[in-house]
Amino acid sequence: MYAFRLWLLMVLLSTPVFAQPLMPRERPSRPSLNLQGLGLSEPQINQIRSLQDTDKIALEQLRKQVNQAQQELRDTFSADGPDAQVLQRYERVQKLQSQVNRLRIENILRIRKVLTPQQRQQLRGRFFEEGNQP
Repeated sequence: MYAFRLWLLMVLLSTPVFAQPLMPRERPSRPSLNLQGLGLSEPQINQIRSLQDTDKIALEQLRKQVNQAQQELRDTFSADGPDAQVLQRYERVQKLQSQVNRLRIENILRIRKVLTPQQRQQLRGRFFEEGNQP
């Protein structure tokens, strides 16, 4: 039983959820859409900014929920909580992280609708040339 718990601890501590330091740190920059050089019109720029502002608020709220869920998971695990409770909290973290990723891709799709077909093609080429993934 001790060997299993030790193995489980090593596996969990190597996952991103547990591998984070207790002190907040600056997040690594994520790939973003480089819209420069696409020849965006003023209305397109304003519409994209509006979309990004709206999504930024929702994303910040979701990230706060992710951080809280991660802390609850760490606390439960550190307190040697029941396995079922640890797994339940882990699944909650995964679900919230999935929602963050979905919000990001939805933002990309909304921005894409603002672009002309030529701008979409330029953006698509740029996005995949840089090795980014949606």
